[in-house]
Amino acid sequence: MNKLFESFPITKEGIDRIKQSKQIFSTLMNDIAALDSEGGREFDIMKQKLEEANFYLNKSISLNNKE
Repeated sequence: MNKLFESFPITKEGIDRIKQSKQIFSTLMNDIAALDSEGGREFDIMKQKLEEANFYLNKSISLNNKE
């Protein structure tokens, strides 16, 4: 399998860090949404970029917290 698509079992600390990252991004998203109640295309793109950032952060955490 290509290394780009591999996943690994991660440590308890890694799991806790991923949970923390999800909470941080969720709070950030809620705070930003409070600033722009209208939404729109730009808002949707911003949400997608936050989702991507969280995805890559979680991947980095998992790669650095392998069992």
